[in-house]
Amino acid sequence: MIILTQNKQAIWNFDDISRLHVTGRGTGIQAVARNGSGGEVAQYRDREQATYVMEMLASAISAQENVFAFPSERELQHAKQHTSTGGGKRHGSS
Repeated sequence: MIILTQNKQAIWNFDDISRLHVTGRGTGIQAVARNGSGGEVAQYRDREQATYVMEMLASAISAQENVFAFPSERELQHAKQHTSTGGGKRHGSS
């Protein structure tokens, strides 16, 4: 799977990632590569949004999607309006 950061400035190969996690403040999502390098892949208003996006990512992995793009807050609101479950539809699907 290919992961596109929220700001569309970087692409990560999921096979190279050892960990993805919500930051201590609860508003960011960070990726950590197997070699220990890493960085923020997305930033959200609150922990609820960040957790929802992590559920979207888990759903995409489970569905064996080829690409996951971390949604902007606007895209996230659109996705939430079009699904009633935590994972369900991902950014980019209709």
